[in-house]
Amino acid sequence: MRKGRTVTLTPNPALDLWTTTAHVQAGPKLRCSPLRKDPGGGGINVSRVISRLGGDTLALFLSGGDTGTALMDALRMEGVAAIAARSSASTRQSFSVRDELNGAVYRFVLPGEPISHEEHDALLRLLPDAAASAELVVGSGSLPPGAGSDFWAEAARISREAGAKSVLDSGQGVPEA
Repeated sequence: MRKGRTVTLTPNPALDLWTTTAHVQAGPKLRCSPLRKDPGGGGINVSRVISRLGGDTLALFLSGGDTGTALMDALRMEGVAAIAARSSASTRQSFSVRDELNGAVYRFVLPGEPISHEEHDALLRLLPDAAASAELVVGSGSLPPGAGSDFWAEAARISREAGAKSVLDSGQGVPEA
């Protein structure tokens, strides 16, 4: 076990698009600043912070289409270790605009495209080896349509069997007591 390594699991990652405009208002065209593209999604954001703080992390996620390629490229540029399971569905995007006049941020979060049972399984198949080299597995973010309702429970079981502790930060897929 690599002492202190944190593996993150993100089944519904996003490429986060950010821009600013003088003032958000309905009607006229709003001229925006150059677009910034950041890797995103719950677990990916956790890995980004751990990496920035000098910690040992590995991000596991589903990736598809040109957006998935851009997401992986952005993670490499930040020096975040990552492994993606391929998906036929394009990785989702989110879009945020900051109003320069009042500082308000408007966030538009798109849903993920449906994934197949095979893609669900492909992501979970990455977990045993990764968790065996980790102290902690963090599952974070939303589930894409098509992910089984037992996704997070299965991820916790795999992590435990590999000898890692696990935590979940998601409002989806949490069974009621």
